[in-house]
Amino acid sequence: MRSQPLVEDLRLLLVWRSAAGAGPIARAELADVLGCSDRALRRAVAEARERGIPVCAAPGGGYYLGVSARDVRAQHRQLVLRIRALARAARRLERYMKTGPFVGQAILELTEASGDE
Repeated sequence: MRSQPLVEDLRLLLVWRSAAGAGPIARAELADVLGCSDRALRRAVAEARERGIPVCAAPGGGYYLGVSARDVRAQHRQLVLRIRALARAARRLERYMKTGPFVGQAILELTEASGDE
């Protein structure tokens, strides 16, 4: 279920903070102000970005509204780097799945072998 009101509240709060010249707002503080869980906030941020609202992540945590091309380019660069890191991790997992043995499987086999004695 998509939370339209939460995304709109997020947008309004970030617009207000931007107009007031305030810096980024910490994720925990933002969730508290909006009255939602951290997970709901992260989903609302993702949905806002899907709608084209330039919600940027601040170094060290927190969010702010990207008001300049520089802000948006920096956020884009950050997302591209994250995507590349995830792609590398996925490739390593694919290699691991092909070569095994899986740690959990090895532990299970050791446990079963020790139980037979």
